Amino acid sequence: MEDYYDPVFGKEPSMKEKVDSIFSKLNTLDEKQIKKLKKLKIPRRAKVSKSRLKKGWCGVLFVSPNKVIKGEKVKLVGGTYDTKDGNYHYTDGHEIVWWEGKYPLLWQRYDKTNPSSV
Repeated sequence: MEDYYDPVFGKEPSMKEKVDSIFSKLNTLDEKQIKKLKKLKIPRRAKVSKSRLKKGWCGVLFVSPNKVIKGEKVKLVGGTYDTKDGNYHYTDGHEIVWWEGKYPLLWQRYDKTNPSSV
């Protein structure tokens, strides 16, 4: 294996020196250079009100192959639901996810008949 020679230190730096150099570089980064994560929001069409929730409605997020997410409200009848496209899908209830503890959601891929478990 090649010997590592650092022109600044003149020899191979110790582990502490390597960590200190990385830590100093991280501290000098500007806030503009650090990418901030956006808060993921639920599409408005997938939010179900309390009155509809009591009647058996649920929100469905459809994920297409080109990574576009579309929301829709559907009524669950006996574990099946009909979408606006005219397609029928089924669920056993294990796939339901509660968004922020308020809104029931199902993640549905376009090419599958049953929703994805999260």
